[in-house]
Amino acid sequence: MLYSLPGFVSLLLASVSYLSHQALAAEENLCRVVLAESSIPEAGLGVYALQDYDLGDPIGPASIAIPWIDNVHIFNNNNNNNTTITESQHHHHQKSLLNYFLLDAAGIGGFGEAMNVSLFIPGLASLVQHHTYLDNVMISGTVAVLGSKKNKAASSADRHVSVMAGSETAYYNVQLTAKKSITKGQELFLYPPSKHLESKHPKRQAYQMAEDLVQKLGDYYNDSNDNMSITPAQWTDLLYRIRMDVMEDSETAQLLPKSLYELKLAIANNSEGLVQSRLQSRSVDWIAKHGSCLDNIGMVENNGASSLAANTPTDNKETTQRSAIATRFLPKGSVIVETPMVPIDPELMKMKPNHDKNHADSNNNTRQLLWNYCFGHRHATTQLLLCPTTAAAMMNHPHSHSYHDDNESSFLLSNKKSPNVGLRWKEPNAMLHGSLQDFWLTAVNRKNLLVMEFVALRDIAEHEELLLDYGSEWQEAYQSHVNENTSTKSSITMLSTHNDQGIQTENYSNQPKELVTECFVYPQLKADAQLGDWQDFYDSNQMMIHRKTWPLELQKLYPKEDEFASWYPCKVVEDSLNGSNGSNGDDSYSVLIFAQHLHDETVVRRFRGFPKDRLRLVSAPYHSDQHLPWAFRQLISIPDEIFPLRWRNDYKPASSWNLGVVEDGYLTDRSKLEEQQQAYERALREVDCGLYMGVSNIPNSGYGMYAGADIPFSQLVVGSTIPEVPVDNYKESHWPGTEYVWNSFGLAENPESPSVLRGLFGSIANSHNGVINMVSPKIQNSPYDPMLDRRKDPGAGAFSPYVENTFLSGYPIKAGEELFVTYGEHWFRNRKEYDTVPLLQHFRRADNILASILSMMTLEGASLFHADFAFRANQDKFNISFHGQLQDVLGFCQMDGIKGQLDTTGASKVINLSRKNDRMNRMPSSIIARMDPKDIPHESYEGISYDAEEFGFSTMSGASAELPCRVLASDASTGLFEVLVFFADNDKRQLLRYPSFDANRLEFRIPPNKGGLSSLLGLLRNHFLKELDDVGLTTESFRRFKTALSNIDSVQDITTVLNRNGTAMATTKRRSKEWLEDNGICLDHVYVNRSTITNAGNGAFARRPLTKNTIIIGSPMLATSRDHKLLTMVTNASRKSLILNYHYGHKDSSVLFFPNSHAIAINHNSPSMPNGKPANARVQFSTKDKKSRYLVHRPLRDIEREKYSSLVMEVVAIRDIAPDEEIFVDYGKEWEAAWNEHVQSWKDPCQNANHPCYKSSISIWKMNQDKFNIQYHAWSEDHLTYCTIPQAEYEGKKDVKKVVLHLGDSYLGVPWDHDGFQVSSYRDNSGDRVFPCLVIESDEGNSKMQVAIFDNDSSTNGSNESATLVLRHWKYFSHSWVSFRPRQFKGDSMNPLAFRHEIGTPNDVFPEHWKDLLE
Repeated sequence: MLYSLPGFVSLLLASVSYLSHQALAAEENLCRVVLAESSIPEAGLGVYALQDYDLGDPIGPASIAIPWIDNVHIFNNNNNNNTTITESQHHHHQKSLLNYFLLDAAGIGGFGEAMNVSLFIPGLASLVQHHTYLDNVMISGTVAVLGSKKNKAASSADRHVSVMAGSETAYYNVQLTAKKSITKGQELFLYPPSKHLESKHPKRQAYQMAEDLVQKLGDYYNDSNDNMSITPAQWTDLLYRIRMDVMEDSETAQLLPKSLYELKLAIANNSEGLVQSRLQSRSVDWIAKHGSCLDNIGMVENNGASSLAANTPTDNKETTQRSAIATRFLPKGSVIVETPMVPIDPELMKMKPNHDKNHADSNNNTRQLLWNYCFGHRHATTQLLLCPTTAAAMMNHPHSHSYHDDNESSFLLSNKKSPNVGLRWKEPNAMLHGSLQDFWLTAVNRKNLLVMEFVALRDIAEHEELLLDYGSEWQEAYQSHVNENTSTKSSITMLSTHNDQGIQTENYSNQPKELVTECFVYPQLKADAQLGDWQDFYDSNQMMIHRKTWPLELQKLYPKEDEFASWYPCKVVEDSLNGSNGSNGDDSYSVLIFAQHLHDETVVRRFRGFPKDRLRLVSAPYHSDQHLPWAFRQLISIPDEIFPLRWRNDYKPASSWNLGVVEDGYLTDRSKLEEQQQAYERALREVDCGLYMGVSNIPNSGYGMYAGADIPFSQLVVGSTIPEVPVDNYKESHWPGTEYVWNSFGLAENPESPSVLRGLFGSIANSHNGVINMVSPKIQNSPYDPMLDRRKDPGAGAFSPYVENTFLSGYPIKAGEELFVTYGEHWFRNRKEYDTVPLLQHFRRADNILASILSMMTLEGASLFHADFAFRANQDKFNISFHGQLQDVLGFCQMDGIKGQLDTTGASKVINLSRKNDRMNRMPSSIIARMDPKDIPHESYEGISYDAEEFGFSTMSGASAELPCRVLASDASTGLFEVLVFFADNDKRQLLRYPSFDANRLEFRIPPNKGGLSSLLGLLRNHFLKELDDVGLTTESFRRFKTALSNIDSVQDITTVLNRNGTAMATTKRRSKEWLEDNGICLDHVYVNRSTITNAGNGAFARRPLTKNTIIIGSPMLATSRDHKLLTMVTNASRKSLILNYHYGHKDSSVLFFPNSHAIAINHNSPSMPNGKPANARVQFSTKDKKSRYLVHRPLRDIEREKYSSLVMEVVAIRDIAPDEEIFVDYGKEWEAAWNEHVQSWKDPCQNANHPCYKSSISIWKMNQDKFNIQYHAWSEDHLTYCTIPQAEYEGKKDVKKVVLHLGDSYLGVPWDHDGFQVSSYRDNSGDRVFPCLVIESDEGNSKMQVAIFDNDSSTNGSNESATLVLRHWKYFSHSWVSFRPRQFKGDSMNPLAFRHEIGTPNDVFPEHWKDLLE
């Protein structure tokens, strides 16, 4: 099974020898044995005879036998053939599947190779079905290269002179022989050839007993028809009782008929009726039609007398021992042999070390010899081998010597041949279409084998050798093995298997340890009853002595040339009646005969006087050539073009690309997170800007936000915290801020009205369903901190107590990336204008499609790139075969232009083309003579006309374009082409000739109408989209998905998707620093912290040095009508709501503006304020933003109609500002006067009889710092208690008791009419459940509380007398989940006496035409 070197003469002579030993059919070209579906139901394939055979006739071609050494553990799996297995069990079935094809070596050959030996016999012996009753064939005729004189010439791979010794089996001529007469069309059956396989079949005696019983039942049935009337149902019951209750032998019982119908079938034939009734009928015509020929291949011997050997240098004999030849003419394209392939786990091929003390120096850790005969793929060698079960295993590789020496004959080089056999799979076969795991789950027994077809690549003559290309990996491995030439380096001392030194040794009792003795006796030798007795050999049964005395049947079954049927391991021993060395004189010995090598306890005979001519010396176990540790081992390669790509270990499923998946960079250590936040803050202070506002990547979505510096981890606060401003009544009339309102469940002072405005990320950042790199914190509600006491501070309630609205990085983000938040997919689903915007599922599906295409593009050896003609052209641009006019590929040249016009600089010639018979062509020649030559149109130029196909792909837009072009000449040394460029502009056609064009600016492509990879991408995309439409996918979802794939038109687009990590990211561009500086406005020059002004709450501070006139921050502004209801309080329409304090406006205008950025945190200052000083910043409407420059000139009604925050206001430094200095603007005289008046008139609300006296929010906030104070546990008129239960804790909590209260009930002091039943529960933004609750007891030492939770999700209306009220008693509740809050509408921000006034915009900034309140 190695490379082939035999010459034609030796092949011809050997072929004649082969044919002389075959029983040829009358018609030479007809198959004599075929492979077809077995007559045994559900058994897979079987072998059928297509001619008659007599007892002892050889059937089909001879085969080789490959020893399988010591892997006895593969027989330890006893799974039933029909068991459905799971994926976790498939490794065991890889072992058990091999069991079906391993035969006992005893009596066949190779049993002396090791302690335990089985045989893999690729040929009929592997393909025939096994049967313990119908067996009609047996295995016989094996010969081998054993070391005897008569076989010395049969082996030319001497380990002392050949580096290929031990690389192929020494056992050959394995023949299937008829055990009885076989008729044409009969299936061949072999008695299970191993104890393991025999155990899977009923015993022969069981069949015989069942046959006998069926005959008796048949007689009874015939008699009962005359004397009794037994119904079919009674027969079925009778047969059941016989099987289950009467029969003791379970095997026999299982064989019996189960119904009257089966019984009638069984008794229809008197002989073997039961067994035959179980088989499916196969006619000769059916077999001939559906079967495949198994005897197209024959085997010939390459011996030392070959003319090739005579011409081979004596130190380089590399001929193989056997070759496969065609037994008949095989036309091109015909199937030579269909070969079921046995799948084997490569791990099973590892040789087990021999631990026998007598052979410790021969441990061999190499692979099994079978490795050389199996097929595999370089990218699946650890997962799968496929071993052929037919004579195809004998095909050699066409190869002459790849090394040379001075003595090597030139004949070897001239004798090189090409392969005449190719491979393909037999189709259809679903096993090829799944994954390798799917394959192993299917290939559980011999009925589910892949079939490989060996096909003639050309006409093959009768007797011609069959040669198969083993692949480049095999060739390279062979070359490496030969170059290493390790045969002379072996430290193991062994005798060659064909060295007859041992045969010349007279003393058989003291032979070298590398040799052992075998004795020839009767083939069916069994142990005597009195094993301790010695027998004189010639006084024993004469059948053991003379072959001619054997039964004729036995002589036919065991031909004389069979070297194993009658040879047993034996040992020459001392005998007290004979010489000390075991010799009896007269060339005879005293011997012990064993059943198995190396097993002295298996003695089956003791003979004295055993003749010398019945002894032979052979290699001892583990000492033959196949055990050489340096013996060549290499798989035969399955070609890339047929090996299933999904079986390769480098195959990449779509999921492996992880498109759209990012590392979150999550830090679980809080201290580490704080360190990283500080490090990030320090880094921000070193850059010009860390956060920009600029035009978004999303078309028509206005501004977005961009990272100006790398954000190295997730969970980092980006920009700064910013107040969250509650919003009420905003849906009453048009207000552009509607699209900016967020739900923020659980506002401490108004939990049932959860709408807020979140500046910065909550207002400027866009939402991209496929790219969400900015997220709200895990606890998504902004921290509550009133800061001031309404009984002491006039500023209490004048600013939002929700002070730290933040957005965190979702994962590490590079500078220049746009930052996206999520509005929630419902936001897009509920707005018809966004019904084409892809949701996350659409991006993921698109990623999956493109990832699959990426896999096809990148798989080594099977890349669609390499199948693409344009790819090959671009890899070899200077190859002239890709130049000029081409049918399958076009060149595209990158050209420069000016305002859409082609720049012709560098062109040596410009040719205008016109249509035939147009007006120009009919002009008088005198006029044409006066024209500039370059303006004269031509009908054609060098065969190129106005209608040339290339003009159809010519477009020019912007400052550059890629135009079709042809290469006229090239110079690889300079990297330059001479090209002809095609330019079309409406009806204008021009050809431009460039003599020196940079080759790097030319790319070959396949036009869309010509096929190629780009066309394939378009086909896949368009077909998939059409398929979605055809199957009735919802129109909305279809449109969204189509958008996700809309920009994928070329290989370059897919490359972009890969580089950008998915289709979602590919819709965005990473902006350069220059782009951000030119087009963006910085947003992080300030950060928010506690203001330096008393009673002002938080303020804005400079993050880095700011020079005079620097734009400190830009802010899109939401326009609000002064009379809009959102500016009034829910509880008192005559009072203004908190949001008014954050609006900019002018006293003479009806429009106000809310800033969507940190600008809302900038406080007022002026010299006239107590301890005041001049502001260091001013506001202006943006001069950088183009739309703002436009809007300030538009009438006020246009501003009010704006749907979004389109107008940008800027805060500008009016002097240099130092880092960490607070930023101030002047709110204007009106604001300052209003504030001063509020301060002067302010008094403690509890001293004002016209207003209720509530606890200040700060007081209730402080209660949360002392939760175990029992004074706070009961609800008061001012506060209540909420319990937040994480979702994971809420489900199935065992120590929570559910209590149902009815009218008049109470539990733990909680009455049925407690107002906790009237307060709504809700889910906060993180999904946790929030319930009103009451603290019953507390355990400060363990930080636990007992709480009664008002489970209003389970309750009906508490005011109804028939209501069911539910409490949940939670004994060990974490104190961190408990919070005290103001009762609804009683918080400071809801105080109608709190200060309210808009921020004034300077008169010179506010446009005059917006001052609509002037009289």
